[in-house]
Amino acid sequence: ANFSLAADVLVDAIQNSSFPEEEIQKEKGVIKEEINRKEDNPSGKLYEEMFKTMFPGTPFYHPVLGTKESVSRITREDFKNYLSKYYVPNNMTAVVVGDIKTRDAVKEFEKLTLDWKPDEGIQEKLAKFDIPRRKGIKGFTLEKDVNMSYVMMAFQASGLSDKRENATLDIVSSILGEGRSSRLYRRIIEDEQIASSVQAFIYPLTHTGLFIIFGTMDRGNVQKFREAIIEEIEKLRNETPDMEELKKVKTMLKADFQFSNETNSDIAQTLGHYNTLAILDRVTEYEKSIESVTVEEIKKYVSDVLTPESYSIGIINQRIPSGGELHGE
Repeated sequence: ANFSLAADVLVDAIQNSSFPEEEIQKEKGVIKEEINRKEDNPSGKLYEEMFKTMFPGTPFYHPVLGTKESVSRITREDFKNYLSKYYVPNNMTAVVVGDIKTRDAVKEFEKLTLDWKPDEGIQEKLAKFDIPRRKGIKGFTLEKDVNMSYVMMAFQASGLSDKRENATLDIVSSILGEGRSSRLYRRIIEDEQIASSVQAFIYPLTHTGLFIIFGTMDRGNVQKFREAIIEEIEKLRNETPDMEELKKVKTMLKADFQFSNETNSDIAQTLGHYNTLAILDRVTEYEKSIESVTVEEIKKYVSDVLTPESYSIGIINQRIPSGGELHGE
């Protein structure tokens, strides 16, 4: 009974939302505050500017939250048109996780959506665009009211469309910059002490993605940080990774995956996300993909993706006050 009621409410909300004007104005105010917070957040600002640098001429160039001006222009009619255009049965995934039989869940949703007509032309309405490979070294530098420098280096990857590359780069990011035992942490923070934080991770999209290395440090150490990153990537490209190190990283990634899908809500979000993108095998076979990554694949994808001749670097430095001195140098 509870499931039937929940499913009914969910389908009704999608099909018959009224979008009261006062609620729209309230939510627009919330989003504008989020935009303000992102402007004041060095990490968030780096992400936004990096996507502009890496993906010009594509929808990824535009910030997810929009701008305060674009948010102000949204009308109630825009909400209704967007809903009717994209929220159709053959562009959705219904995910049910819990103590219910599959046949009962399917039967309930079939009943609730019986009169809901699919849009046979929905695929033509979805955005389609090419993402060319970026070549050369690009960069940008911003000055903000911060006490240290924030640095992001990004290499373009293939994203979720290449399952082997994605799994391998997941391992590479952990070897380089995941936790205190990672290579970058040991060298940059413990040994050379040129940064206060460093991490490496992948940001996979469906047909593209980024391999990101991020760190915070004093302004005078930015170039040393950059050089150390390139040197550690070169080592990983030219030297065979230690098998114990590789085994440890694989175990850690599989444990993290299991932990991130511990609750019914976590599982539902993961399955819904990947099934909607039509790449459900990326999650159902994730642990198998991680376990099967070889040393040869690591060297191959490091050579293909983490090239010292082709990446973008973004830097946010402390704003230099007129006639003043920098702090933290």
